[in-house]
Amino acid sequence: MIKRGVFLAASLVFAGNFLLGVRAVEAQEVTPPPEVRFIAGAVKTYLDEPAQPAVGFGFRIAITPRLSLEPEVLRVSGQRFESWHILGNVRYSLSRNVGVTPYFVVGAGVNREVDTAINYHSTVAAWNAGFGVRIPVSNRVFISPEGRLGLNAFPRLTVSVGVALR
Repeated sequence: MIKRGVFLAASLVFAGNFLLGVRAVEAQEVTPPPEVRFIAGAVKTYLDEPAQPAVGFGFRIAITPRLSLEPEVLRVSGQRFESWHILGNVRYSLSRNVGVTPYFVVGAGVNREVDTAINYHSTVAAWNAGFGVRIPVSNRVFISPEGRLGLNAFPRLTVSVGVALR
């Protein structure tokens, strides 16, 4: 009976210390500040057409140290058409925002396309997913090469240059 009591007390002390240690680690994790970024690259909108230049902007709002929301607007311009991608992205960082940080990204939104040669206008749902790497240049500035595949992105290869808003 005494052995059970000692075992139970020791187990409770161990569990309590473990939980306090986990909470202390969570308290040390800092949610990153919002970020603004400029995006440039190339998007191949259709399989039978060449890749076209793309430019845009976006921002990041961290929910947790690893999970963030990233709305963005991207303009793709071709010889006779232009396309606007308006996406809401969710990003999951594979490390805790220290140094080089690889991440997965999934985006969904709309794609507005205008072809001036044939007076064609279309607005369709858009989605894509991919992988990127956030590389710090200083404590506030970063670059982020990224590749994605999805609807209206066969592929999408971009590089972002961003600034943390501290």
